[in-house]
Amino acid sequence: MDDLSTIGPLALGLLAWALGLAALMTRRTGLCAPSLGCCAVALSLVPLHVYLEVEAGDLSAIQDTAHAFALSAAALVLGTLALNAAAWLRTRYKE
Repeated sequence: MDDLSTIGPLALGLLAWALGLAALMTRRTGLCAPSLGCCAVALSLVPLHVYLEVEAGDLSAIQDTAHAFALSAAALVLGTLALNAAAWLRTRYKE
């Protein structure tokens, strides 16, 4: 379960960006919803990781990684929204 809470958000975040980039390059906005869904699931797995650290009694791990969690969550959300917005705008305003 610990691997899922550690590697899962990273894999889903990369998938969210890959789907957003694919939507941008192929002009298919149908990929935007799965991209945003992967982003949401990745962000929802982070509290699971924190819960597992609390259950293990490793509060120093939470203190050490809190800033990294906040920074990576902001980067994931902003990157995903930027890619999906660019894909939507590119589809809307065809050349």
